Amino acid sequence: MSSTSSAFQVDGELGRCAEGSYTALRSPQRSHSLRWACIGAFCSSLLSFVLLRYLPASNGRSLSVVGHERLRRPSVYLNLESVQSNDTQIRFPPIVTFSPFVLRVLLSDPLRPLREDTMLQRQTSKGTVYPDDRHFLVSPTASTIMQFRGVDFDMERCILFASVPNVTLKVESDSEPADTQTVDVWRLDTSAELSWRSLRDPAPGRLDLLATLAFRPDGESTSMEYACPSGSFSTFEFVCSASTPNCNLDFWQAQAVPANGIDSFSYFGFL
Repeated sequence: MSSTSSAFQVDGELGRCAEGSYTALRSPQRSHSLRWACIGAFCSSLLSFVLLRYLPASNGRSLSVVGHERLRRPSVYLNLESVQSNDTQIRFPPIVTFSPFVLRVLLSDPLRPLREDTMLQRQTSKGTVYPDDRHFLVSPTASTIMQFRGVDFDMERCILFASVPNVTLKVESDSEPADTQTVDVWRLDTSAELSWRSLRDPAPGRLDLLATLAFRPDGESTSMEYACPSGSFSTFEFVCSASTPNCNLDFWQAQAVPANGIDSFSYFGFL
């Protein structure tokens, strides 16, 4: 009995001793694993810092902007460019495009912030009422910026069409008759869409001169053709030309048919 009890105690002591030895052997392994986990986390953080610090930031921004624009307005004309064109197919009438934003630039401000005339806006209990009327003003102190969107596939030859029946004409120049004034139309260096967030932003720089339009009372004027691919945005600035530097072209235009004011006409074909 005592020998058995003694053996049991010995076995128990041995078991406890073995268990203690086992525990003592496991503690360094846990510390070793924890040490490697800390080293791995440090290396991962260091790699992320290096990539963010030295990777060119412009690549990331351009990719995000391009991706955002493509997702925002996906093309509804998939693979139509691969279809064989037929010269005998029906020619569609032109599409009239209205500029949703008519913005003003004060020429005396070197920062050229974009401004909008909000005279006709009204505040109601439901929110702001924003009518279709847009204020177009070209003078020695101000220019107007308009943007048009290329709408339909294969209707990618555009012109600017001006029909201004109620226009204030004030010309102080001997080079033109008193009832005529000319306005330069500059294409601006941007392909981005204007939005409410664009207000107070600097106006884009001038890229090239598209046309010089002659405005007469109850007359019409058109520009040369320009390319307007489907889904693209064309932005123009209207400013007094050198022949009539003291011009004053001031009117309100509305989205209407027939066209009233300055609109873009899209014709069938490509440029």
